[in-house]
Amino acid sequence: MMLSMEQDFKDLVVEQSSLSASATKTMEVLRSKQAYMAAREERLAERERGVVVHENQVAELEKTRNRVESLQSEVKAKDNEVAGLSAAVAELQKRANVSLSEYNALQKELEDAKTDHLRTSEENAWLRG
Repeated sequence: MMLSMEQDFKDLVVEQSSLSASATKTMEVLRSKQAYMAAREERLAERERGVVVHENQVAELEKTRNRVESLQSEVKAKDNEVAGLSAAVAELQKRANVSLSEYNALQKELEDAKTDHLRTSEENAWLRG
């Protein structure tokens, strides 16, 4: 019986050693898997940060696009205003040219009338004698 107990003890020691080795191997595998999962989680976190940065950039670009569209509308309105003012200026220049032509014609008539009056006065003075 002593022999049997010694054998059982030796078997238990061997089994404990085997279980200990198996537990050590399992712990190594678990640590390896934990390290892999931690690295994977870090990569996912980096991607999420990248997505957030990208979303922020998209939002800023959208704001910029809206501002550009607003400015383009303002420029178009100013262009229309300038076109209207240019047309008004052209009409005023046309009127001014007509008025200048009329003024020059009246000035010529006045000069002709003065000349005729002088001539008539000279003729009358000559006739009177």
